Amino acid sequence: MLKQRIITALVLAPTALAGIIWLPPLPFAIFMGIIICASAWEWARLAGLEGLQRWAYAAVLAIILAAIYLLPHSLKLWLLWLALPVWLINIVLVVGYPDSTRYWRLRSIRAVMGLVMLAPAWLAINMLSDMAVGTYLILLLLFSVWVADIGAYFSGRAWGDRKLAAHVSPGKTWAGVYGGVAAALSVTWLFAAIFGILEPGNLLHWVWFGALGLLTATISVIGDLTESMFKRYAGVKDSSQLLPGHGGVLDRLDSVIAALPFFTLMVIQMNL
Repeated sequence: MLKQRIITALVLAPTALAGIIWLPPLPFAIFMGIIICASAWEWARLAGLEGLQRWAYAAVLAIILAAIYLLPHSLKLWLLWLALPVWLINIVLVVGYPDSTRYWRLRSIRAVMGLVMLAPAWLAINMLSDMAVGTYLILLLLFSVWVADIGAYFSGRAWGDRKLAAHVSPGKTWAGVYGGVAAALSVTWLFAAIFGILEPGNLLHWVWFGALGLLTATISVIGDLTESMFKRYAGVKDSSQLLPGHGGVLDRLDSVIAALPFFTLMVIQMNL
């Protein structure tokens, strides 16, 4: 298992970085579209779809993404704002699980929920890519989320006793959340300063990037818990086995998918 994880990581990490750094806008949109549609194929399983239905579901999302790509910037921005209440609702559903299943147990509702979570994430990362410092911002987001996950793991093991959402993910604790947020905050400031996005003498920049790190880490936890909730309901451990040793694409990106709309909108407000 460990050997599989290492080999998969050694293949995927350079591929992802190369796509983020060197691909021009349209190829990048297609590259990210393939990743998001793979996530949709996995989500279809959690929604209760089977066989060809899963491929049809991924195809529907691909059509939606193509339509979004052709929209003017102003409409794309509105779509991004509409993603925020979706994740706020997910917080309520996670907190209320398992009683909250009465609101989303129907396959049709779970299918729609997947679309309204995945499409905005794809839109958000493409809007980031179009910015002058877009590559740095995407890398900042990824590092912040992954470091938050690592920080949560170690702080949770060291001091975790109070459960965060026992019915959804028994291993997660409040100590893990605090450790993850602290790690993400530190990395956000450090990364932004090293790559010249943050102006060291600008107090407002320190405040903005601090808030960005806190928000990113916090929302990433919601993304992780949301997928865990649907996997628990579906009775599966991983969203798929597409990534040997790592489970599915969705298992690796659930936190990033949740954080992307919030991160992108905040960066837009910062006018970077």
